[in-house]
Amino acid sequence: MSLREGDSWLYLKFKQTLVESDHNAVFSNGSVLPVFMRTVNGATQLIVEIEYKFFDPRQVPGFIRLEKHPDAQPPVVEAPPVESTKLKGSTWAELKRSAEEQERRARVERYAGQKEQQQGIAAPDSAFAAASRQHAQEIASSRGQSGPNSKVR
Repeated sequence: MSLREGDSWLYLKFKQTLVESDHNAVFSNGSVLPVFMRTVNGATQLIVEIEYKFFDPRQVPGFIRLEKHPDAQPPVVEAPPVESTKLKGSTWAELKRSAEEQERRARVERYAGQKEQQQGIAAPDSAFAAASRQHAQEIASSRGQSGPNSKVR
């Protein structure tokens, strides 16, 4: 089921009121969904999202149990051995080769650090992305721009 353009704003507005909990809802068909919480009039409601709709997980057919997320242990990062920055060699050619090797290692470390930072970037909410994509398709088709050669697919 897709999210209609008119419903996407209400959907996103409601989803902003939810707080992600540290539990998952386990169902008999094998699906595991994250559980969200919200407080209404002092009472906490548990909510799962199924096809852009929100339900109490205990009322969904096939509900088995709530399961706590395992506590994630941070990975142990061993410090790399400290390498000497002093150039090695006695001749000009050896010194040049040593300097180039150090420069190459420094570039590799910088590149690896940048890649690691980029992997931590979170993707936007899939429902919002789907609603935005569908809206772009509707705009393009209303302008007669949706075809095999258009950029909107």
